[in-house]
Amino acid sequence: MSSVNPHGKRDWVGGATRIGTALLFLFVCLSGLRRYGLPAPAKLLLAVLQQWSHGPLRQDVAVSVCRALLGWAPGFVLGVAAGIATGRLRPAAVVAEGPLTLMRSIPFIALVPLSVRIFGLSEIGKLLLVSYATLGATWVIVHQSASALPIEFVWRSRVLGVSGVRRFRKIILPALSEGIYSSGRASISLAWIVLGVAELGGVYERTSAIWWSEGLGYRLFRSLDDGRDDILLLAILLFAGIGLLGDALFAAIWKIGGSIALRVARRRARVRSQAGRSSKLTEPIRRSPAPLRVNALCADYGQHPVLRGLSLVVPAGATLSIVGPSGSGKTTLIRALARLYGGGLVIRGEVELDALAVLRVTPRIGVVFQEAAVFGGLTVWDNLMLGERMAQASLAEANGRGWALLEEFGLSAYADRLAAQLSGGERQRLAMAMVLANDVRLLLLDEPFGALDALTRRRLQRYYIDHVSGRTTTVLVTHDLEEALLLGDFVRVGTLPDADLLEIKKNGLNPFEWERRPEFAAARLQLLTELERVTAME
Repeated sequence: MSSVNPHGKRDWVGGATRIGTALLFLFVCLSGLRRYGLPAPAKLLLAVLQQWSHGPLRQDVAVSVCRALLGWAPGFVLGVAAGIATGRLRPAAVVAEGPLTLMRSIPFIALVPLSVRIFGLSEIGKLLLVSYATLGATWVIVHQSASALPIEFVWRSRVLGVSGVRRFRKIILPALSEGIYSSGRASISLAWIVLGVAELGGVYERTSAIWWSEGLGYRLFRSLDDGRDDILLLAILLFAGIGLLGDALFAAIWKIGGSIALRVARRRARVRSQAGRSSKLTEPIRRSPAPLRVNALCADYGQHPVLRGLSLVVPAGATLSIVGPSGSGKTTLIRALARLYGGGLVIRGEVELDALAVLRVTPRIGVVFQEAAVFGGLTVWDNLMLGERMAQASLAEANGRGWALLEEFGLSAYADRLAAQLSGGERQRLAMAMVLANDVRLLLLDEPFGALDALTRRRLQRYYIDHVSGRTTTVLVTHDLEEALLLGDFVRVGTLPDADLLEIKKNGLNPFEWERRPEFAAARLQLLTELERVTAME
């Protein structure tokens, strides 16, 4: 797949246009300032050359840039860490969010006198002011991004059994990359502004070393006392230019780093998938379905009960379809079976898989949601490798199993492609492959084909019949009567305790052949009648 940007020419033209208009605007502004006695652009250019060659300008720029970096870097790193911690960890939010909010509410300029009082005019005071402002700006942006991650995002990783460190490195950080990037750009601009104010007082440690000088901020404010309008305008323009350059450099470094990381990930996916293709694992992966028993399952959101004593049994390898209208508790049932708490959900009752109680989220139970449970910032191969089973396998075994799953679900040509670049149907096939890679004993499908067009939905139903049905115990919730009958061995209408269970007898026929038989129409009519009865009761 080519990495050439088809809009690259337009990007360059747009960038050049923005630079040209900015320079034109600057020239007009400088020309307009002449009426106030300030130097013309030509005279200002001569001042730049003179100050750079024979004045302190070069050293002022170097020292100010170093101060900005030394103050910005620790503030940015601490701000990112604090934002992720308070956004994702409740104990951290309880302990640190209040102090950080208070700290951010104090303007940095109000702390300048305090810094001078404590540190005098030493460098530590300037650097701490820059770090302080950077930390606050970075924290609030990253915190908001981390807090906004939907709970389903966390469920996906927990269902796969992804460990804490791998979850942070492989899932949380990529998901927050846009927020971290935005906070970096915003904090760089703020750090440069803070530095200008911090340098107002000049420098205290006067030595013979070339490092120390007053800096651009001092030069800016001192120019008024010296009557040097050329230096005044020059310092302002340098602050603007260096700030824009810093922002552009950060953006370029971020994008280059992201491009390198993507190339490495794609190359790794190609190498490992080809190694898996050459391995001895050529047969479909064998699965061990387990019987499911549910007894008196209740679930409620505070004072709002949703499930009231539901009991059911699903034989090993069978598919139970649960059909019902929106709001009938189908998704809540999936969450209760998988023990996906959150949002005030309280779950009671017994869930047993292969006679073992299910008390918490476990990789033995795979969940596929309506929105494909894939991680768009990772390659297809890296998505497959996320689960606990793949992480614990040897490299050769993981490669072999990964390739077998890619082949089985028709994704072998997309191993190195980002999951975000797949079509809706391809993402759902990848989502099923990801959970099945974990050797799940039970598969829970929460309307996995509901958001797809009719043709894509039909293809995925065929994939399910050919590659999943009979090999994995499945609970499928859907509002589509035909889908419930096609894919299910049993169909239950709604989640009420006394709902009838309809056994679907296809008489050994392929579901798509049985769909054309009179028995299918009769079963659909029976299901529709029961659905109307249950809906009237609810």
